[in-house]
Amino acid sequence: MQLNPSSTETRATLAIPTSQAEATYLKFRLDAETPAVMAVHSIQEAFILPARQLTTMPNMPAAVLGLTNRRNRVLWVVDLAQLLGLSVLDATVQSYSLLLIQVGVVQLGLAIQRIEGMVRFAADAIQPPIGQMSALLLPYLQGCALQQQEDKQDVVLVLDAEAIVQAPILNQHSE
Repeated sequence: MQLNPSSTETRATLAIPTSQAEATYLKFRLDAETPAVMAVHSIQEAFILPARQLTTMPNMPAAVLGLTNRRNRVLWVVDLAQLLGLSVLDATVQSYSLLLIQVGVVQLGLAIQRIEGMVRFAADAIQPPIGQMSALLLPYLQGCALQQQEDKQDVVLVLDAEAIVQAPILNQHSE
C-alpha cells in the first residue's frame, strides 16, 4: 500500500489519539484550601515519613524542614506550601506526606498536606494563572486547571518541579 497524505486511511493511522494529548498528574493538597498537581514523570515516589526520621538543620530557611535518609540517599525535605508562600505545615504532626521529586540528578522531598490520587488533563486544559495569585507562587506554576469536584469546580495549581528544585532559597547555601 502506498501512503497518500490525502487518504482517510492514512490520516487515521497518523492521528494522535486523545489519550496521548493528555498528561497524568498526581493530585495533592498543599493546605486545606489549595489543590495542586505535578506531572508524574517528575515524581519518583509518594510516601509517609515518620516525623522522627526527619533531622532538622540549624540556620536553614523556614521552609526547609530538614534531612532524611531514603533508600541510602540523604534528601532535603521542604514544606512545599511554605516555599510557595502559602500556609505552614503543622509542626506537631507525627508523620509527613512526602513526594520525592527528581529533576536531572537532583532529588528533593516535598512535604504536603495529603495525596489525593491521579488525574489527567489535556494540554489545552492548563491555562495561565487565574485571578489574584501570590507573587511568591507564580514562578513555580506551569498554570492552572479547572476540575469538577462533585457540585463545584476546583482551581488546581499545576506546579513545575524544575522551578521548585531551582528555588532561590534552596540554592543559596550551595555556593
